[in-house]
Amino acid sequence: MAEKKRRKPGYLLPDDINPANRLYVCVPIPDDPAHIRAFLGQLDYLSYWYTWEKDELKRGKEVAQVWREIVSQIRFAIESNEGCEGMTIQLRQSPENPCILEQSWDGINWSFAFDYSLCTPSYKAPSSAVMDDLDQATTVIQELNNIYQGDITNIFTYAYGGGLDVYLDDVQCWAYRMLVDSICQAAIDIKAKQAEGTDTLDILREFFAGAGGIGSLIFGVVGFTTAGLVALVIAVMGALAQVAILILDKILSTPAEVLSDEEAKEDVACCMYNALKGGTPSFDAFKNALSGCNFNAESPAGQLRTLIHDFLQSQDVYLSLFRIANDLVPAAQAGADLACPCEGEWCYTFDFVTGGAYGWQLQPVNGAGNYVAGTGWQAANFIDTISNPDIAGRACNIYITLPARTITEISMIYDVALGDNTIMSTHKPLQFVPTGTICAC
Repeated sequence: MAEKKRRKPGYLLPDDINPANRLYVCVPIPDDPAHIRAFLGQLDYLSYWYTWEKDELKRGKEVAQVWREIVSQIRFAIESNEGCEGMTIQLRQSPENPCILEQSWDGINWSFAFDYSLCTPSYKAPSSAVMDDLDQATTVIQELNNIYQGDITNIFTYAYGGGLDVYLDDVQCWAYRMLVDSICQAAIDIKAKQAEGTDTLDILREFFAGAGGIGSLIFGVVGFTTAGLVALVIAVMGALAQVAILILDKILSTPAEVLSDEEAKEDVACCMYNALKGGTPSFDAFKNALSGCNFNAESPAGQLRTLIHDFLQSQDVYLSLFRIANDLVPAAQAGADLACPCEGEWCYTFDFVTGGAYGWQLQPVNGAGNYVAGTGWQAANFIDTISNPDIAGRACNIYITLPARTITEISMIYDVALGDNTIMSTHKPLQFVPTGTICAC
C-alpha cells in the first residue's frame, strides 16, 4: 500500500484571529449571476475550517467564522447594489443606533448607508438561472444512472487492493466532509429566509448557490477544476435540493447552532467515513452509513446525524458524490491536499447512564438485561440454555454491531451491588451497570 500522506497545513493561522481594524478594497465584479456565484464561491473557501492549518485549540474554526461574517457583508453589498466607484469606503455601525450602518470615505466624516431594521430582502438569483442549473443537474444525473446499471464500479472506477487504497480513502473522506458541509450551509440559508416564506424555488436556489463554494474548494485543494467537475457539483447539489424539498420541515426544525457546529459536522462526516472506508460501498451500505454512529440523540452530532441520514437515501446523491470522488483520484495521487482528518485511533465511548442505550440490544439467544434511562443496563434473571446442564443466575447479556475493525482495547466500568436472595436461595445475585470504551487503530 502507498505510504500515507501527511496532511498539508493549509493557510497559516493569523496571530490575531479577529483584528479590530479592517482593510477595505473595491473589486469590480461582472454583473451576471454566474460571475457573482463564482466570485462568492471563491471567498466561501476561506470560511471553511479545514482551509486553515490545524492546531490543538482548533482555531481554524474561529478564523473561518471571521471570514464567514466578511463574506456575509460582501453578499449584502451585492444585494444592495451599491458600488464604491473606484474609492475605498469604510463601514461601521452607528454609535447611536446599532441597526444603522454608516459609511465614510475618510474615516472622519460618516453618513447614513443602510437601516438593518428595514429587513431588505436578500439577493436572489433569477428564476431562469435556477432552472438552468436544475436542467443541467437533471441531465447529468440521468447520464449517471444510465452508466450505473446497479454497479457502483461503473461510477467509481478505481479498485481497492491495487496500491491506491490510501488515495481512494482520502477522496471518499473529502467527499463526505463536503457533503455534510454543503447540506448544513444550505440549511442555514434556508432557515434564514424562513420568515419570508420558503418555496421550492428558494430551496433549489440555496443549494445551487453552494455549488460555487464547492467549485472554489476543489480549486483550492487540487489547483484546478473542469467543466465536468462543475457539472457534477451542480448535479449533487440538485440531488440534495430534491431531498430537501421533501424534508423541509425537518430542516426548519433543526437548530441553527447544530447546523453550524463544526465539531458535530466533523463527527458525522468521520462516522460516515469510518463505516465506509476500505472499499467502494454499495448503495445499501451508503444509505446505512450513519446507522452505527451511536451519538446521543439529543447531542449536536446526534441531531445532525438524523438530518444527514435522510439525504443518504437518495441514489442520485450517491452516484453524483462518488463520481466527484472518482474524478479527484488523479489529483490525490499528484499530492493534492485531500488527506482525511478522520485518521488515527478509532473509539466509541458508551455512557449508558447519561447517554442512552446507544443501540445496544439483548442477545438473540440467552439475552438478558433491562435498560433504565438515567440508570443504565441492569442485570436480569438469566438461564444459559446452551450449556449442559443449564446454568441459572443474573446477567447483562447485550450486544451492538459496529463497523469492522481490529479491536485493540476494551475498557468497562461496573457499578456493582449485592442484590437479595429471595429469587435464588443458593447465592446472592449481583446488580451492575456497565459503561465503557471500545478502541481500535
